[in-house]
Amino acid sequence: MNNNRLPITSTRPEKIRRVLSDLNGQEIHSPHHHTHKLKEPTQNMLQAPPKIASFTSLSQNEQRKSKLPVFTMSKAKREELRAMISGAQSEAIGSASEAAAAARSRSKENNPNYSMQDPEAIKIRKEIEMKLQRMIEKEQESLHDLENFIRDSRADCQNLSKKMSMLEVAIRTAKNQHHQNESTIATLDDKLYLQTQKINSTKIHEAKMSTFKIQEEQNIIMRELDDMKLLLEEQLKHAENYKDEESDKEMIRMEEEMVQLGYTLKILDDSNQDRLKKHKAELESKFQVYIKEQELKNEQLTKNYETKTVELDKIRDKLEHVRAQMKGLDSALLRVQDEIKEVEYLKQNSLSIESHLLQEIERLKLEEGKRQAYLEKTQDQYNDADNHYQMTMHRYTKEQTIRRKIENSIEELESKLRVYARILGNDIKSNRISFEFDHELHQSLTVPGTDPFVVNKVIPLHSSNHDTYKELEVFIQKNITNAINTSVVVVGFETPYFIEDLIDEVKNLLESKFTELKIKYHVETLNHLTTFAIKLERNGRPYETRLNIMNLTSSTANALKDTLQSIVSTLSKVQNCELSRETDINANLPSMEMLHRLYSGSKCLSLLTVKDDQAVDDVNIKILEIGNIISRIEALPLKRMYAAGRET
Repeated sequence: MNNNRLPITSTRPEKIRRVLSDLNGQEIHSPHHHTHKLKEPTQNMLQAPPKIASFTSLSQNEQRKSKLPVFTMSKAKREELRAMISGAQSEAIGSASEAAAAARSRSKENNPNYSMQDPEAIKIRKEIEMKLQRMIEKEQESLHDLENFIRDSRADCQNLSKKMSMLEVAIRTAKNQHHQNESTIATLDDKLYLQTQKINSTKIHEAKMSTFKIQEEQNIIMRELDDMKLLLEEQLKHAENYKDEESDKEMIRMEEEMVQLGYTLKILDDSNQDRLKKHKAELESKFQVYIKEQELKNEQLTKNYETKTVELDKIRDKLEHVRAQMKGLDSALLRVQDEIKEVEYLKQNSLSIESHLLQEIERLKLEEGKRQAYLEKTQDQYNDADNHYQMTMHRYTKEQTIRRKIENSIEELESKLRVYARILGNDIKSNRISFEFDHELHQSLTVPGTDPFVVNKVIPLHSSNHDTYKELEVFIQKNITNAINTSVVVVGFETPYFIEDLIDEVKNLLESKFTELKIKYHVETLNHLTTFAIKLERNGRPYETRLNIMNLTSSTANALKDTLQSIVSTLSKVQNCELSRETDINANLPSMEMLHRLYSGSKCLSLLTVKDDQAVDDVNIKILEIGNIISRIEALPLKRMYAAGRET
């Protein structure tokens, strides 16, 4: 291998570096310049909302006394309310943090060997777009949650208003009932007092009227008697003045009349006394009947009074109970009013948070629009730069290919041994091949890919087989023993024992590796170690190597199964195990087709034997063709690979 190859200069133009610098948020210079990171943007921290005061509720005794629906806000509801507001705050802060993180993610260290073919700028742009989209979605989700919270708060406020209205109606009803009970009690007291006064006044009035009538009748009789007496006395005086016979007679007659009148008066007095007694007895009997009736009425009134008194006591107890309920309802009303004020405060706070979040969303939308416009502009600049870069790389690749051809030709003329190796792919499905006929003896194989060849060892011919194996030992230990499909190509050897010694070395390494595995794990392993050589001489007599297959197995009843497959061969080949055992590839095939078949993708490697190549006239043409094709393959569609040029 020529170590005096020219260094690859950076073909990235200054314009591309400026575009990537703007896109990544940092300056990108040439490989000989130092990088300077931009300062990270500071986060716009949102102002935390005030803490939520604890809600109060009625005690169980007051609820049991009032027997009215009392609004209470549960602890879970209060915690949910706090979580909603703190969640809105954390979402807003998280949005600002993600915006800052998105800006910081664009800042990374410059790599002088950074290739424009690696879509870093596109990835960064997509990541920024995805992060911004996630930020917007999170903001929309938080806004939606905040709207739901506001809607729930409004519904709670409406429920509180309805319950407060119900409490006010219940309070007014209780007050009206209390006033009605007091009015009923006062009316009953007035009626009882008036009834008692009426009964007493009626009794006294009737007794006074009876006595007054009796006294009037007695006075009338006494006046009549006095008038009669005066008349008789006058007549007697008149008679005394005339003491004649007529007067005597008149006196006698008058005396008789007086006697008769006295008798009459006595009779009248007796009859009057009897009538008075009868009238008095009648009045007394009527009075006794009236007294009995009044006593019965009084007893009934007393019973009614006692009943009303009991009812009044019950009403007073009920009134005291209503007053206690009124006190509980008043305290509940105060608590509900406090809760309503707190909910109103939270509502105003949520509205302020909502307005702030809406402003943040509008600001983010504006920033997203500006960033999108900037990204579109950057994309256009990137496309222009990429086109220029592709053209430059095409020219550079062409120059490198020409230089490699010259170097390989020089190394081939020196007759050194070249060893190269690669890791084979598992996902190549196409068997098609395209050709470019630049020259009748120089054909090229076109395979898409981006990974370059890595292993490229030039070994002097006087080196021993052990020295050659030492050059590949790291590669073999790293890949073949770990069951990675690999290929080792050795071009330019003259002795048939070289590859056999190499196979023995690999076989010993694999045996030690699998012995170690069998000690640690219960596994069933299968390793295909195959060889295949092409050696053309002027006589046309080919040389075929022997087949070396090594099967190492270990199994138990509940064994975990795993298959380890590796290969070392003198030419790269990838074939299905079943297909390769049934396929006989010979040297009569064109070199490109044969090489393409050997490079076709599959999951394991197995034996392929090239028998004869009668179409070749020159000894070295076939090997030179294959070597030139391998050296001109810049990349294969593999995840990883090791490869090299070749030398005869």
